[in-house]
Amino acid sequence: MRTGLFIMCVSVAAAGIIVPGCAEMDDEALTPGYAEVTVRIEGLDGAAGKSEDPGECLISDVNLFIFNSQGVLDEWRYFYGNELKSIRLIRGAEYTVYACANLGIEIDDIIDEEDLRERRYYMAYPDEYRMGMPMTGVVSGLRVEEDMDFTVPVTRMMARVSVSVDRSGLDDGVVLDVRSMRVGNCPNSTSMFPPGKAVNDRHLFASGFMKSEEQVSELNYNAHDGVSGEVSLYLMENMQGEDASGVCSYVELKVDYESDIYMCTRYSYLLYRFYIRDEDGSYNVRRNRHYHITVRPVGDGLGTVDGWRVDASHLMKRSGP
Repeated sequence: MRTGLFIMCVSVAAAGIIVPGCAEMDDEALTPGYAEVTVRIEGLDGAAGKSEDPGECLISDVNLFIFNSQGVLDEWRYFYGNELKSIRLIRGAEYTVYACANLGIEIDDIIDEEDLRERRYYMAYPDEYRMGMPMTGVVSGLRVEEDMDFTVPVTRMMARVSVSVDRSGLDDGVVLDVRSMRVGNCPNSTSMFPPGKAVNDRHLFASGFMKSEEQVSELNYNAHDGVSGEVSLYLMENMQGEDASGVCSYVELKVDYESDIYMCTRYSYLLYRFYIRDEDGSYNVRRNRHYHITVRPVGDGLGTVDGWRVDASHLMKRSGP
């Protein structure tokens, strides 16, 4: 943005007194010095999941916001890929640069930094990541003295939860196979910049991210000492803290179960549920965090007084004595 500068030159002649006018100034002297800047957006490295999982490092499109030292938006650009060349910024000025990747839309109504940081991003469905997982990042205190390249590192707005099953503690004759797995209280949105959380039911999908029987087959193969391989689920950040409210996120496993007393049919099953907990024991699900959880049923696999965590109400009892 260039600001026009107008200088009025006055020549006054009165009673033999002459006040000289202003000397002419060329356009170059009135124009602030600019630097040419190239911006690159760089995701963090992440382990690749199965083919149906999102490309955790893929960057398809970017909304770039550049704010001046007063927090006012100087530049907004929307572009495809992860590199934008030839942005003109004022030499000697200090900027804060925000990048929002893989949102799939242009965000052209941001006014200032506070507006951006308070903005929520909504997903249309739980696995809406064909063009990459939503990511954001910020670089503060960027001073531009000369033509330069700089990188904005971005992190995923979603968490990854990898689940395995340890069957080594089950009694002989008890068989269980995972039929499907899903995220309960799965957020449909979160703040584009941390912290973010679901505030009420309107911020939750009616049915969260899930994987079908074919997609969870790794959980039914004992890879080592009775412990299965891992299968991953994804969800947006949900920082609920110590509050075990109705919007804390959890994982639900639908299980085919068989023992001397119970059995399953096509319409009967066992449910295992557990909250996703952070390392400090809170109900925080943090963006860009990878949680590893092992489900270890023991004995008959039903030994609990909590009908929510282990829900056997859908099992069928075997007939006979």
